[in-house]
Amino acid sequence: MLPRRKALKEAKVLVSDWAVIDCLVRDMTDVGARLTFTGPTELPAEFRLLLVAQSVVLPVELEWQRGLNAGVRVTGKGEAY
Repeated sequence: MLPRRKALKEAKVLVSDWAVIDCLVRDMTDVGARLTFTGPTELPAEFRLLLVAQSVVLPVELEWQRGLNAGVRVTGKGEAY
């Protein structure tokens, strides 16, 4: 298991070019992250995650979702946004 780095980073789930959901990254590893949402959210199986401060977009897959939290797995290289 990879060590998690605590984080409190503003992020956005990019569902499509016009659908965006705000969230926070609570902790991260090189291969995944735990996201927290302010309200009930239904996430697709695959989406892009924008890390706002770094201006990086990561392709991710939904691994789990419980309540206002979700775990994602990074599936590719990040791109500058």
